[in-house]
Amino acid sequence: MVVEKSEPYATACYHIDNNDIEREVPRVLEAIKIYGECLRTDVWPGYSDDIKTLNLGTPFTENRLSISKTSEKFGVSRSYVYKIIKEHKIETRKIRNRQTISMYEFSNALRWANQKVA
Repeated sequence: MVVEKSEPYATACYHIDNNDIEREVPRVLEAIKIYGECLRTDVWPGYSDDIKTLNLGTPFTENRLSISKTSEKFGVSRSYVYKIIKEHKIETRKIRNRQTISMYEFSNALRWANQKVA
């Protein structure tokens, strides 16, 4: 769950895909091994002096879904997806002959639409 730092303190829930979790298992196991060694020796490494490159995850296109896939994933009709796109001015992009939208933008717009109804 995520909560904004400033008002109106909006919240959102996210789910991590199992494939993403599985991909990180080797790194988690390595971290557990290092932690065990630190506990055993009482030697705790600090930050590296090297400059590190951050990988912020999946490529841009993996965070986008076609209109059909969006309706399936969020359990709404395609016409409702188009309605949300129009009402919230969500940008669509054509990728491989399919109109796509950002899952992040759509989930936020859907959350705001549901809050208006409630």
